[in-house]
Amino acid sequence: MFQERLVYLGYVTLPVGASTWSVTGLGLQFAPTTVIITPQLPANGGLALNPKLMGAPTKDGFNVDLGITTDGAGYGFGFLMF
Repeated sequence: MFQERLVYLGYVTLPVGASTWSVTGLGLQFAPTTVIITPQLPANGGLALNPKLMGAPTKDGFNVDLGITTDGAGYGFGFLMF
């Protein structure tokens, strides 16, 4: 059985020195219950991001603990909310 679900996806480029990040201002038309976060490392390698959701997602966004402090450019994460 197919159930219609609303989804939202996005991407965040992280600055040097970030250890947490807040995605805000989304204004979603639904209250998400799940966020899937996919880390991206710099092309030349880098520290392993281990992003974890902090608290519950809302219509406005969510908060992430990155698991490290970014030490250069090229870090980011993609996300899927539903």
